[in-house]
Parts: sequence; structure tokens; C-alpha cells
Amino acid sequence: SAADAHSLLRANFGSFPMTAQPGPQEAWNLLAHLAAAGIGGGRTYDFWIALTAHRSGVKELVTWNAKHFQHNDFPGLRIVEPFAIQKNV
Repeated sequence: SAADAHSLLRANFGSFPMTAQPGPQEAWNLLAHLAAAGIGGGRTYDFWIALTAHRSGVKELVTWNAKHFQHNDFPGLRIVEPFAIQKNV
């Protein structure tokens, strides 16, 4: 389960600092939030990308996989498919 995966990650890597932004505590908070919501596997990377983009001040994230970001918990970050951009040009 997602909760089991979170527990294993925390147990095995919790004492090692993460070097990428966002900071370590925010990363563990995100993983805990996702595990509680039953979200695991590759979708965690989508949320990591969204969190990093949000923290960097990105307003629009362009992706072919907009459905992967349907549970976007980052206010002010708009998920856009490339086709939507082409229609507006």
C-alpha cells in the first residue's frame, strides 16, 4: 500500500538529507500526505514536480499527462496540456 511504501522509505532513508528543493521536511510531509490519500508509485513523482514548480513560482505547468495532476493541491499552479496552448495561439 502507499502507507507501507511511505513507512519503508522513511525507515530506510529518513536519516539521510535530501539535497533537492523542496527541503527534507517538506518532502516527507508530501509523501505522508500522498500516502494518507492512497497515492503511491509513479504519481508521487508528479506531485514532486508540481511541488517543486509551485515553490519556484511557476504559474503554469505544461504536461502531456494533465490527468496525473488532477489532484493538484498547489494554489496558483495551473496544469496545462500542450494542445490547450496551441488552441490559444
